[in-house]
Amino acid sequence: MSDNLSCIVSEEELNQPWDDFIAGIPGAFHEQAAPWAVFRLKSGWASKRIILKQDERIVAGAQVLVQSIRLLGKIGYISYGPCITVDMDVSRELISAIKQFAKKEHIVYLVLVPPYYGEPLIPLLSEAGFEEAVEGLPPKIYLTSTVLIDLSQTSGEILGGMKTKTRYNINLGIRRGIMVRQGNVHDLDIFFNLMLATCARRNTHPVPSDRKYFESLWNEFSPRGWVRLHLAEYCGEVVCAAFSFSFGDTFRLWKFGWSGEHGNISPSNVLYWRIIEEAKSDGFRFIDFVSLDTEIARNFESGAVITPELKTKPFYGPTIFKLGFGGKIVHLPEAFCYFPNPLFRLLYLFPGRMLLQSKSFNNMMNSIWAWVNRKRGEDAN
Repeated sequence: MSDNLSCIVSEEELNQPWDDFIAGIPGAFHEQAAPWAVFRLKSGWASKRIILKQDERIVAGAQVLVQSIRLLGKIGYISYGPCITVDMDVSRELISAIKQFAKKEHIVYLVLVPPYYGEPLIPLLSEAGFEEAVEGLPPKIYLTSTVLIDLSQTSGEILGGMKTKTRYNINLGIRRGIMVRQGNVHDLDIFFNLMLATCARRNTHPVPSDRKYFESLWNEFSPRGWVRLHLAEYCGEVVCAAFSFSFGDTFRLWKFGWSGEHGNISPSNVLYWRIIEEAKSDGFRFIDFVSLDTEIARNFESGAVITPELKTKPFYGPTIFKLGFGGKIVHLPEAFCYFPNPLFRLLYLFPGRMLLQSKSFNNMMNSIWAWVNRKRGEDAN
């Protein structure tokens, strides 16, 4: 460790200086905030923070979730971190501290999902012995691509970046009387039922699948104003709704639900536009639509013809809908993993990766992970 740097491992449940630090990092993710750690504790994830200070000022760090899983051992998870504001030398120091932490905690393997703009970290992670993770290792990573809209533009510029059909649908819905309001904890049932209706139409499994998940998130994040609920109404009927994180400089429109009614007057378009307007008015730098189908997004970027096979994908419709609002498509860096034990690391490289990529192993891991999550849920009730 450099002379002017110090490293501490914090076990505090809530840590205001840490939250203040990461909230000030461009593009910071709410999953590195202390309320997320408190929330995940309910499903069996303990948390610790590796914090680097320079002259008593936090300059880098990472919030690590840790869980013991039967048949696997102790695993670690850094989601959308580490959080760094300074040079690559400090980044190297932090990655080294993360490795030392993993060894001291007897972690079997550590999964690290870099932040959105974490490309500069990738060579440093590879240099430090991290390997690209494969899908067979829990936890499952759902977010691989997204679209960001720059809210420093004028409203006219944002509208001008949209597809003509999207602008038309926004104006149509507004003219026909679609109204959008902020909701509260008492509206979560409405939102959740709308989300279930959306998943049923797509023939997909809702993630998360428990209404209490949203209530727990609300309870942890709403005291800081870091979560919001919006509902779009037509003639007094709630037609669609969105659950968002309002953390740092980025407003993340996370989950969405629509009853399927009144599609001819585009309530979803109006809902998204009103949220964009609110996020811009409140001083956020970006709005993040959170999830795109990566294959469809890459096809869209290249201008290739949309094949019939792509149109059958469950998230074809949502992806095309979000891309209609313009913005910048962002493909997230791949997840990495680290095995503190040299023998396990060697086994992972050969023949472990081949085994982990097999369909049979993936099915087994999905079954184990589903059992763990179900058991944690039963224990929490």
